Amino acid sequence: MAAGTYTPDEPGGDRTATFGLASGVGHYGGFTGSETSRDQRNPRANITILSGDLNGDDTGWLNRSDNVERVVLAEIGGRGITLDGFTITGAYAPVVPSWGGGMYVRGATVVIRNCFFSYNEAYAGGALMVSHVPAQVDVFGCMFIENKAQNSGGAITMIDSVVVNVFDSAFIRNAGTLTRAFGGSIGATVGATVGINGRTFTQNSSAGHGGAVASIASSHATITDSIFWDNTS
Repeated sequence: MAAGTYTPDEPGGDRTATFGLASGVGHYGGFTGSETSRDQRNPRANITILSGDLNGDDTGWLNRSDNVERVVLAEIGGRGITLDGFTITGAYAPVVPSWGGGMYVRGATVVIRNCFFSYNEAYAGGALMVSHVPAQVDVFGCMFIENKAQNSGGAITMIDSVVVNVFDSAFIRNAGTLTRAFGGSIGATVGATVGINGRTFTQNSSAGHGGAVASIASSHATITDSIFWDNTS
């Protein structure tokens, strides 16, 4: 996909519209449109945005009533999916049972690389929700900044016996907003497994437990070579 801003529907359109990721397909942003091979792209210079802001009028957290509930979806049975070089922003669905504002991985296996998640909001998993066995998500070199959820995982929530691994990524100013919230950035529950390596967590907050990370209800977290600074709960 070439640089630009893409929405799942037209202005004033369907708030349940979403970008569905095809099984077995690599989805790559950061092109100008004139390249002849994938290694010529530059995602930092050619910013490719998948936006939930149908009317194009967001100002931070304001003017979001038109936004889609979920920007990206990987469905049950999806295998070998890659999402690489995108900015994912503008999801708005802060009520039950909205899961995975920026992206919902439901029973699929996905690799996410070089992506930037910001200003996404959901009831759980503001930026990313992972559920339904045998889902597995591997995240490399991504940034999660200014995402929020009411119940769990301002950035990422995982539930059931799924697996999420996060490498060399940054989590900044994400929030869980309700007093029962767990995990300002990452919340793992009901047997989920999360591996965290080479991450920075700063200025994240939870009105409940785990300003940066919370692992509850028989879930498992392994954290190595990571920095936690100025997170609050």
